[in-house]
Amino acid sequence: MNILLLDDDGDCIDNLAAVLEPAGHWCDKFTVPGVALEAYARNQYDAVIIGMKMPVLNGIEILKQIRYLNPEAKIIINTGCGDMDAVIAAVNSGVDAFFCKPVDVFKLIETLEKIELEITEQMLILSTPDWLENILG
Repeated sequence: MNILLLDDDGDCIDNLAAVLEPAGHWCDKFTVPGVALEAYARNQYDAVIIGMKMPVLNGIEILKQIRYLNPEAKIIINTGCGDMDAVIAAVNSGVDAFFCKPVDVFKLIETLEKIELEITEQMLILSTPDWLENILG
């Protein structure tokens, strides 16, 4: 999968990429929200993992801007603040998953595998000819 990573903590981004890339994922790393949003608009990403609290734009604001660009975007919040208000704001904004730092890498990879399966299934549905879809029901 092609994944956009965004967090103002560069070490956090590097650590995530160090786990995800050996698992077969390509990661573009960003610490500046505006630059990450520009990259998202130019490139195709299968998933986005963003921090919640950042200067200028927070995770929810970024999530909303990405959803504007692509309503089907798969977005995961990875935050140091696990307070209930943050969780509620993320869920109400349509986040696909929410993790508190330090992230459980096994659960994160499991979540990415589920997202990858959803994307694959959607691609199969879109590429299935109508006549075959009628037969398969």
